[in-house]
Amino acid sequence: MQDSITDETQKAKIIARLKRLEGQIRGICNMVESGRKSIEILRQLTSISGAINGVWINIASEQIKSGLGGLPLLNYDETAEAIVEYLRMLK
Repeated sequence: MQDSITDETQKAKIIARLKRLEGQIRGICNMVESGRKSIEILRQLTSISGAINGVWINIASEQIKSGLGGLPLLNYDETAEAIVEYLRMLK
C-alpha cells in the first residue's frame, strides 16, 4: 500500500482543489468579518464541507485501489472485508 500520492496528475488535481478550498475559507472569514447573514455563511460552509469530502474520497479511493492492487484476486466478500478493514484504519 502506498503511503503518499505518487500519480502526478492526481496530485495536481488534489492540490488545485485544496487551493480552491483555501480561497473559499478566506472568503468565509471575510463574510464573517463584514457581518454577512448567517444563512449565506452556512451555505458556503456546506459547500466547503462537500468539497473536503470529495478530496477525502479521492485520496481514500486511490489508497484503497493501490492497496488492493497488491493483493491476490479476491472474491467479493474478501474484497469487501479488505476495504472495510482499510476504512477502520483511517479512523
